[in-house]
Amino acid sequence: MILLRTDSPSAPPADQMALDATLLLDEAAPPRLRVYRWDAPALTFGYAQHWRDIVPLLPVGDPTRAARRPTGGGIVFHGGDLTFTAAFPAPPVWNPSRLYADLHARLHRALADAGHPAVLLRTPPQPAATGPMQCFASPVPMDLATPDGKSKILGGALRRIRSRVLYQGSLRLSPALPDTPALRDALAAAWAAFLGCTAIAPAPAPLPPPDLLARYRSPAWRERR
Repeated sequence: MILLRTDSPSAPPADQMALDATLLLDEAAPPRLRVYRWDAPALTFGYAQHWRDIVPLLPVGDPTRAARRPTGGGIVFHGGDLTFTAAFPAPPVWNPSRLYADLHARLHRALADAGHPAVLLRTPPQPAATGPMQCFASPVPMDLATPDGKSKILGGALRRIRSRVLYQGSLRLSPALPDTPALRDALAAAWAAFLGCTAIAPAPAPLPPPDLLARYRSPAWRERR
């Protein structure tokens, strides 16, 4: 089995989410990893979150800089992060907590091997803030944090539709953890090992169908709750 790897250019938030949704819905496709950055501050939020909670947090007050994700989870502020999405066949036994733990343990080792030590938050601290859930202020078990355990650096969200799974993750970059080809290669190798792929091949991302792209760009989808 081959892991298709795509290093995507930046794009508006809604377009990025529509592309990720396309990967989730293509059940016949091989496993795929897509990595991308953001050209300007952006915000994504879980498909079950309420728009009224997002409005006060909009980057520069612009609704088009926010997008509802196809996955769940909390609010994620983008700009200083490396974002990566993986779409792959669902395992025979669907246990999202176990899958998340096993995957993040693999990514934890990959970061360490690339010279970027981190810790797995097996018992995260309770968030001090109240209000809508913000991903990096509300760590969950098996998220990754800085070596001192004080700052979350990697979190993700899962969604399964029929026989396919989508993972959307965000890795916080810093001077100590820059975006480099070696880092991207390490993450891709970790994903290939996790999924049991024997090779990694570069491949362009498929274009979202026009109706799916229109849905993710529409205020009706963005503000549906």
